[in-house]
Parts: sequence; structure tokens; C-alpha cells
Amino acid sequence: MATAAGQFLGPWLASTRGDTSAALCRPAVIFDIDETLITDYALYAANGFTLPDRIWRTSIIKCSSGAIASTRDLLRAAQKEGVAVFLISGRKESARIPTEACLRKRGVTGWQELILKSPATQSLSNGAYKTKARAGIEARGWRIAFTMGDQLSDLTGGHAAQGFLLPNPMYYVG
Repeated sequence: MATAAGQFLGPWLASTRGDTSAALCRPAVIFDIDETLITDYALYAANGFTLPDRIWRTSIIKCSSGAIASTRDLLRAAQKEGVAVFLISGRKESARIPTEACLRKRGVTGWQELILKSPATQSLSNGAYKTKARAGIEARGWRIAFTMGDQLSDLTGGHAAQGFLLPNPMYYVG
């Protein structure tokens, strides 16, 4: 999917920018975090493909997640083209510091904004929360080329020209 998204981005930028600069066009892309930019596959495999909440919380703090090179490389390629990167995750705001540290440790840097679930958005479904976050980005003048994630909630609800769904055989979040 990272290859397909990369192939989509170039022509989208050309048609969207036209003769305007990136500053006027304000192109953006959105990535989910878990099983999109970083993966806990090894942790799931070590635990019989179940992941108790306490183990997952510990893995966030210890940054036991590995990077997914293809999507990290796509993120970097988008940044080189002058595209802003937004990260929208279902992780809670209380996990911000270890999440940011782990992303940096895994080479995911330079994002425009990291959006995490706040107490005010906890009651929203993941689809409604992520749609609202994309709408907010768009309302600030950004034009979203694509959103990429491992759950349908990363793609549904509009506010992006295209969505790219990555496979996740370990879990489904409604």
C-alpha cells in the first residue's frame, strides 16, 4: 500500500498545486501510528496473538514497537515534497510523551501535528474521532491527499482525496 500511496501522491500534487507553491496549496497526508508506522507484531506473536492491555501499555513506555520501513519511507518522501504530515492515533493523550519518544526513536520525525484521543473525544467511536480530526485539519486550510491506516476507521468519513488500508491480521477496531 505504501507504494500505491506514493504513486498516488505525485500526480495528486501536480494536479492540486498547479502553478501554486506548497505554501499556498498546503498539501497534507495523514498516517495512523499502530500497525501503520510502527508495529507490535513481534509482541503479539510472543503472546499467542493476544495482547493484554497491561503488556501493550508497557510496550508503549518501553518502545518495544518496530518501525514499518515502507510507510516510514513514504512519510519521509512526502515531507521531501513539501507535504505536511499529520498523525492521528486512537492512543490516549496521556500516552503523548512515550508515543512521541518512540516515534522519534524509530525514525518517524518532522510531523506537523500528533493528534491523540483527549478526554473530550474518548466517547467517540474511532471512525467519528478520526473523521472529526481530519475535518479539523481541513478547516485550517490543509488539503489532504491521503490517509493511511490499518483500520477502516482510518479511512472512512471523508476529508481526504484517497484512503489506503494496510492489512492487519491481529485485530479489528470498530
